[in-house]
Amino acid sequence: MRKSRLEELRKQKATVYTVFDGDKKATALVLDENCNDNNVLAVAYLSLSNLWETKELAEWHNKTYAERTERFEPPMWEDIEDEYKIDFIEQPDKPIYFYTGKEINTIFIRDVYEDELIEVFDATKENYEKACEIVRDLFTGEKK
Repeated sequence: MRKSRLEELRKQKATVYTVFDGDKKATALVLDENCNDNNVLAVAYLSLSNLWETKELAEWHNKTYAERTERFEPPMWEDIEDEYKIDFIEQPDKPIYFYTGKEINTIFIRDVYEDELIEVFDATKENYEKACEIVRDLFTGEKK
């Protein structure tokens, strides 16, 4: 929900809904002129993204919503025993595969769908650090 929409609903003395952790049913929060969006959020420990205009929307969101947070946290070169690999989506429909193995003495950064090598390095500490910077920039969308 947008902050401006919450303000409109407050002026209308409307009811908004949320689902608290562990609950399956939505809880009604009645807005009135004595509260503002900061008070409502502070009292309910909510953010705007956890408020809905209807009970059905709140319960649907609670039933179906899932969040996934990915991180790129490569190990230091010294901590790689045999191999290190990660694949992720750089942008919609563009999977990237990053792989190094001390046994094969190579570091690959590959665009999976295009079956195209973005970078190939000899497996050294210095090249691994360069490759990690490239992959970090692809991962965050800040490729140079």
